[in-house]
Amino acid sequence: MKWITSAGGPLLFIAESNFAQWGGCLALGAPSREEDRTDVSTDYDRACNVREYVGLIQVGTQHALVLGGEPMSTTWVRTDGEAVGMFVRWIYAEDDAAVELALAQIPSTIFKGATVRATLQSKEYWLLDSAIDGAWPDFSDFVKVVLAPGDYDVETAVYSPNPETCLVLNRLVLLEEGKR
Repeated sequence: MKWITSAGGPLLFIAESNFAQWGGCLALGAPSREEDRTDVSTDYDRACNVREYVGLIQVGTQHALVLGGEPMSTTWVRTDGEAVGMFVRWIYAEDDAAVELALAQIPSTIFKGATVRATLQSKEYWLLDSAIDGAWPDFSDFVKVVLAPGDYDVETAVYSPNPETCLVLNRLVLLEEGKR
């Protein structure tokens, strides 16, 4: 598994085609909606305003997911069943093997419903540090995720299968046409 870390802020899940519109911590962003404008000066500041484990912010004409809360090493894992995959965020664990073992034993009842509903319009997304400026991307530290465009429920759970392991899981469930 390839783990992504940040320099201390949140991680961003953004369409590859929309990344050039992201200003990171260096440039003033241009939110499309007035309610996205608070007392912030950069796109990174807007991402830092997400206090929950996951939130949405406008970037150009699309939304990006912000993986908020405390900084955690994060990876993307494809799944079977109703979810297309999930972000696995490492709070604590002994090693990669302990995380992989925990992921193999996730109870089906751990997710209690959608935290966020997101419309993903593109196919290719990047998971990366939200401080990175789209005009000067650092292509060494990101995970590429390919998804079918559509509406997704993002469900969040804190998962601690034993005293030595604790993970935050944000799984994406593609909604069927009738559930949108």
